[in-house]
Amino acid sequence: MNRIIKSISFLIFVGFFYNLFASTLPPEFFSMVKKKISFYYFYPQKAQENNWQGVVWIKVKIDREGKVKDIKILRSSGYAILDNTAQWLVKSAAPYPPPEEMATPQMSFIIPVEFKIEKRKRIETIKKELEKLSYRKRMTRVPTKFRKKETSLKKSSQVTSQEIKIEEMKISFPPQLSTLFEIAQNNSYPLKITREQIKLAKRKIKEVKREFFPYAGIEYSSTEGETITDTYESKSYGIRLQHILYDNGQRKFSLKRERLNLEVAEQNYKKSYNELLFEVLKAYYYYQKERQTWEEIKKANEHFEAFFDLGKTLKENRLITQVEFLRIQSLYNQLKAKFIAQEGRYKLSIANLKKVLGIGPEEKLPSLSSVSFKEDIKVEELLSEYIKKGLKFRPEVILWEKSVKATGLAYKITKLENRPKLILESFWGRSGEAYGYQSLDLADTWSVVGKVVWLFGGSSFETSLAKEKTVPTEITEISTKTEADVYSFKFNILDKMKYLTEVLEGKVALKQAKDELAKLKKDIIWEIQEGFFTYKEARKRIESIKKEKQTYLKELEIKKELFQAGETTLSDVMQTELKRLDTEISLLKAKLDMYLGLIQLDKAAGFALNIVEKL
Repeated sequence: MNRIIKSISFLIFVGFFYNLFASTLPPEFFSMVKKKISFYYFYPQKAQENNWQGVVWIKVKIDREGKVKDIKILRSSGYAILDNTAQWLVKSAAPYPPPEEMATPQMSFIIPVEFKIEKRKRIETIKKELEKLSYRKRMTRVPTKFRKKETSLKKSSQVTSQEIKIEEMKISFPPQLSTLFEIAQNNSYPLKITREQIKLAKRKIKEVKREFFPYAGIEYSSTEGETITDTYESKSYGIRLQHILYDNGQRKFSLKRERLNLEVAEQNYKKSYNELLFEVLKAYYYYQKERQTWEEIKKANEHFEAFFDLGKTLKENRLITQVEFLRIQSLYNQLKAKFIAQEGRYKLSIANLKKVLGIGPEEKLPSLSSVSFKEDIKVEELLSEYIKKGLKFRPEVILWEKSVKATGLAYKITKLENRPKLILESFWGRSGEAYGYQSLDLADTWSVVGKVVWLFGGSSFETSLAKEKTVPTEITEISTKTEADVYSFKFNILDKMKYLTEVLEGKVALKQAKDELAKLKKDIIWEIQEGFFTYKEARKRIESIKKEKQTYLKELEIKKELFQAGETTLSDVMQTELKRLDTEISLLKAKLDMYLGLIQLDKAAGFALNIVEKL
């Protein structure tokens, strides 16, 4: 009973405030807020699977620029994952366009975020429409499937829309990293090109399959003219069929080759996918490292501001010497220079991340929060096991293995050109001719031609045997031809010299493909070793720097106490603070190196090791 009373009270409370803000704010404002939230809307995968639904009522406070200053849940949906997702949606949709009537520095409004299974289809439609509208601005920031702490990252939705059947690569990432990769996928030209290559490969398979069936054509001809004494007229029409009866298996091998080329195109897509993921991960964690370094220096700078002010006060009261103040000033300026330099590197990391994502310099990144670098990520398997997996799962290895087979088939098909081919042609129709006063009467006519085509080195040989028959409606002259057997022979000398060149090119291409495969395997082994040993070396550095950091922290505490007791100088405290800051920066650099080593190790194995999920 108490719960029912509380629910009714809450609805009255929300209804009052909602009507209050709705009456003071224009409807266009709420409409725009809902549209922006709808653009980022997603339904958590776990909630869908468990059929969790509900409405989250959120109170949002924004400033004059539309930035969110505070978010508070007034009414929970009953599920933590839906509440967290609703807050994420409201934050990600910011900044909101502040209403013109806004008179105070900050304002609040209440907005409901509904999670309903039936509503999801309508939201997906709205997202597609908004994506079309924002295409020219390339604001493709719509994540697909999220969970509370991780999301299943799959191939881009554009791929499924084009019906490209590629085995999906499931990698779990935090929502913000998944969002960045979605943007990169949608803006990646290599991925778009490889999708088109897959479509082209499928088209070629259809073309080769067509070769197994006869070609049919309709023919029609009409002639009017004059002889020396009379006029002349003829007409002919009918159906002509042509089919290759025997070609030494060329069509069969061509079909196998094109199917291999399709697999090559699919592996090329995976290769581009992995390379893009690799670049996004590197740029993202490099950005995180530079951001956290900048934040550390900024905190130290605030301390140094206080130290410098204290130094000036001590100097004015003649409590320290001029030399001591110059030392304080020098250390203060050193940190200022370090802060300015790091600010430049931080901005450069943002520019680099935008470049990798394929968005313009003037566009804004999605809201990104700092992530804590893990210090102890263990690699359990031996290096030899990673090398085996890399040579097995790396898309480039599969790609080149298929390429070697396809190139071998192409070489075989070219060599089969010098084998005899048997071609059958047939025609059935009606034809006739008339001179002078004669009427044009068409007669049934048909023919069957068996043709053999053969290459001898660089020359070609062709022989054919034809059976022709005409059944006229009326025989007017003895000379009218009704049946004939025609034999022809043709030998062209050195007209197929290109065949010899193509055979040689095929042989060279096959050798080159095998060499590339061998070279690729060596490169992969080197990449795995480099990533593995980079990770190992970085872990050792982390342990060493952590000990050094603890030493400087203790030393800093002691020197602060000594300074308060008058036993040491302020510049000595600042010097120790700088050393502590340097160890903090070195620790971040070592953590980044460990992450990059693990990313390279996983990428070298085609991201089949699932190491990046541990980051």
